[in-house]
Amino acid sequence: MTTLESLSANLANVSGDMLASTVVALIEPGHEMIRSSGGEWCLDMSNVDRVSSAAVALLLDWMRTARQHDIHMTIRSVPERLMPILQVSDLEVLFAEVMVTDA
Repeated sequence: MTTLESLSANLANVSGDMLASTVVALIEPGHEMIRSSGGEWCLDMSNVDRVSSAAVALLLDWMRTARQHDIHMTIRSVPERLMPILQVSDLEVLFAEVMVTDA
């Protein structure tokens, strides 16, 4: 089961598989969380299991929504399994702008 949980107004956690069969249900809840975040929103991906290009599409959609609403979005704990998809899609630079490393 894939879930998107709001941990605070500025922080959400996604857990489970981010695949074509699971990400569609996360689109609108993510939009709502982003719009109500108050200017800054962080997505924690530390509990994500499997990923596909659908995860990239979802993240791009949320990044676009954040930009449209002038909200600074960051992503932490990006799964290593997502990196080859970003590389083959030539999206590393775009994602580098929002990815934060865990301290």
